[in-house]
Amino acid sequence: MHMILSSMLFFVLALAFFSSYLTSLTNVSNCFLCNILSQTSPW
Repeated sequence: MHMILSSMLFFVLALAFFSSYLTSLTNVSNCFLCNILSQTSPW
């Protein structure tokens, strides 16, 4: 029982870390795209 509980806790922690990593990655890519667009746009 303790093993299943610890593995579930580890899975939840990994999922939370992965989701935060994905959101930060998308934020960085969006910023990168915005910088490229602002540099290449004529206005």
